[in-house]
Amino acid sequence: APLFFAATGLRVNLANLLRPEVAVLTIAFLLVASLFKISGCIAGGLTGGLTLKESFTVGIGANAFGAVGIIVGVIGRQLGFLSEELFTIVVTMSLLSTAITPQLLKRAFAALRTDTISGGNESACSTPDPRYSWLSGVKRILLPRVDDKHLEQLAFLLKAIGTFTHAEVTVL
Repeated sequence: APLFFAATGLRVNLANLLRPEVAVLTIAFLLVASLFKISGCIAGGLTGGLTLKESFTVGIGANAFGAVGIIVGVIGRQLGFLSEELFTIVVTMSLLSTAITPQLLKRAFAALRTDTISGGNESACSTPDPRYSWLSGVKRILLPRVDDKHLEQLAFLLKAIGTFTHAEVTVL
């Protein structure tokens, strides 16, 4: 896999991004694709019983186009569907979305934690209908031992999972 991505990177002509029309199209495609992906996650999350903030957070997490975008770009380029400029746009869009997702996700989770601590109307662990969750079938959870730095995130995760199941938890 690393060789594939390295070879793909060598095929991208970054000089195309210096042309204003390509740079604008890259930003426009990234914004439109992100908007639709996040909107779809919000719709699905709300339908599944998540709050708006929780659904938005799921959308942010799903927004990284990453490897899939690069693979689609390579196949499209090899089949002649994408010009050199569009290939550059697709690969750049994939890299940018993957690069910004962790920071956006960190902020989205911080907003969820703040809302939960302050006792806002929306809870980071609202109670969706457990009949529609794949977590309701979970019987055992295996967790790696964590340091104090990650204990709060682990407690948050266990609280969310505990909403759906009374699974046995084993810390490795």
